[in-house]
Amino acid sequence: MMLPGRQWAIHDTWYSAGLRGTASHDIELEGAFVPEQHTFDLFSGTPCMSGPLFAAPLVQFALHIAALALGSAEGASDELTEFACTDETRLYRRTPMQDSELLQ
Repeated sequence: MMLPGRQWAIHDTWYSAGLRGTASHDIELEGAFVPEQHTFDLFSGTPCMSGPLFAAPLVQFALHIAALALGSAEGASDELTEFACTDETRLYRRTPMQDSELLQ
């Protein structure tokens, strides 16, 4: 089913180590009416539009999963780059992170 965003309540609740970067949240939907034209059968439904892009919805879904992985990797890279440019030092090291051969 598909509904406009104004009918959903998104609760920012995921603060577990390792899951925060997924941007996952709890979603609440209460008392909403879903018209038939906003529903579809992902596995055995018939596309309402012709063309190869609409013939395999699961393939399209897989592309979204790849986009999430790339976004997570980009975020991690940005965070590391920002952290590496600071004057922070590692425990028992005298060299700032930005000058660390290991980090570079």
